[in-house]
Amino acid sequence: SSGINAEYGENDEEEVCLRKPVERVKRAQSKIYEDDDINIWDDDSKVEDTLVYEANGQVKSGTFNRFVELLTDTKKYNINFVKVFLLTYQAFTTPKQLLRKLIQRYNVPRQPSMSVAEFVKYRTCIQNGVINCLKLWVSDGDDFKYSPLLQKEFMNFIRTCVYPDNPQQYRILRQ
Repeated sequence: SSGINAEYGENDEEEVCLRKPVERVKRAQSKIYEDDDINIWDDDSKVEDTLVYEANGQVKSGTFNRFVELLTDTKKYNINFVKVFLLTYQAFTTPKQLLRKLIQRYNVPRQPSMSVAEFVKYRTCIQNGVINCLKLWVSDGDDFKYSPLLQKEFMNFIRTCVYPDNPQQYRILRQ
């Protein structure tokens, strides 16, 4: 092969060689990638099939959707899990994909079996979990500092979704 990198239009044999190990890693972690395109609310897989726990109760592995559910679950909230996840998530996904999943999680659909009061309580609980995760991510991480596109998507989300639901949290996230 000529070593031409079609994506960048430059001669870069090293780049071509580096892509092969990355592709192998992605295939090895395909369980995580399987649900990238499944909306978190449409994922009907069973929790016991998609999360594996250590004997001490810590999460050992799982799908991306289940990780996002755990990040935003205020009943089982574990600050250590959230911090470790935010430090390591780029091993299996991108900041854009994580933001997309958090936005999906924030937009809670109403279950037909829920009363309005039950739904409001359930939705508020999950939305607060998403907001807590976003606060940590924005304050402790550099992802937003170096990506104008991610900043724009984040600002659009908090302006169009968070502000109508919770103006106080919007002001905190906007800073």
